[in-house]
Amino acid sequence: MSKKISSSLIPHPSSPKKLVVGLTGGIASGKSTALREFKKCGAHVICLDESAHQVLEPGEKGYSPVVRAFGKEILDVQKRIDRHRLGQRVFQNTSQLRRLESITHPLILQKMKKRVGGVKKGVVIVDVPLLFEKHLQSLFDLTILVYADSARQLKRLWERNGFSRREALRRFRSQWSMQRKEGLADLILRNTQRKRHLAQQVREFYRAFELLMAHN
Repeated sequence: MSKKISSSLIPHPSSPKKLVVGLTGGIASGKSTALREFKKCGAHVICLDESAHQVLEPGEKGYSPVVRAFGKEILDVQKRIDRHRLGQRVFQNTSQLRRLESITHPLILQKMKKRVGGVKKGVVIVDVPLLFEKHLQSLFDLTILVYADSARQLKRLWERNGFSRREALRRFRSQWSMQRKEGLADLILRNTQRKRHLAQQVREFYRAFELLMAHN
C-alpha cells in the first residue's frame, strides 16, 4: 500500500508554484511507464538517462574525458561512444564504473538543474535511477519509488532487454534492494499488477500534488 500523502509528509515546495519530485526504482521496475503517465497528467518530466546519453555525444563536455579515460576502443565507426562497449568495460569493474561516474554525474546534474530551473510552475517529475545510492534526496521536494517484485523485474529484463538469465541476475544483484529503497522513499508506486493500476496511482498522486501546491 502506498504511503499516505499529507501536508506533513511533503515539505514546502522549492517554489510556491512548483513541486520538484525525484522518481526512482530498480532496473526494469517500470520507471519509464510511470514517467509517461505523469506526463499524460500534465507534469513536466525529465529523464536523467537521456541526459546521460547527451553528455557522451561528440562536442559535449563528457565526450573527450571519457574517451581519454577508456580509450578509442569504445568508439564506433562514426567516432561516437558505443554505450554497449563502454558498458562492458565498466559494469564488471567497480573502479572503472566509479571513474566513469566521476566524469559524467556532475555534468548530468548540471543539465538536470538547468532544466528544472527552466520550469517556473507546476509539477516536475525527474527520473533519477541512482537517487538514493548517490544521496540526492535533498535536491527534491519529495521522492517516489516505483516498486516491483524481483520476479517481475527479471522477467522484464529477459523479455525487454534480451539479457540472458545470468546477465539479468548479475545486473539485478548489483543494485540496491527494493526493500532498502522503500525505507528511504516518501511515496511508493506499486507496480505489481496491470499497467492501468499503476496509471491510476499516478493520477491520484498528481491530483494530490496539485492540491498541495494550491494550499501552499
